[in-house]
Amino acid sequence: MDARRYLMQYEDADMKVKRLESEYKQEQELIDSVKSSADFDDVPIKKQNQKAQEERIIRLADKAEKLKEAKIEAIELRQEIIATINQVEGRAGEALYNKYIRLMNWTEVAVLMNYSWGGIQKLKKKGWAQVDYILKRG
Repeated sequence: MDARRYLMQYEDADMKVKRLESEYKQEQELIDSVKSSADFDDVPIKKQNQKAQEERIIRLADKAEKLKEAKIEAIELRQEIIATINQVEGRAGEALYNKYIRLMNWTEVAVLMNYSWGGIQKLKKKGWAQVDYILKRG
């Protein structure tokens, strides 16, 4: 795996966590809305509706488990990538940290670090080369 793909793993994991959080929240809101409307009904909930609600709760529990697993994976990837970036020398390590851990885009990294676009591109390539070396030897 090349340096760029290796470093992007955390961003991918973070996006997965955010997607699962959104799905979980939507499922929870659906369950809550069904509960709220049932509270105001004078007619008892039919068994079919009750079964559908139970299925939603089971799906919510499954989503919660997937979310927990995704968060653990993201945390572990983040720690591993930080350890790798900490081995990168000089400002290149700082640039990689800002991009791949703080999840900034390269323009934001350039502005933050007071580099031109061309300068940040050189620094990025230098950092990637060091990460490639770290990955090959370790």
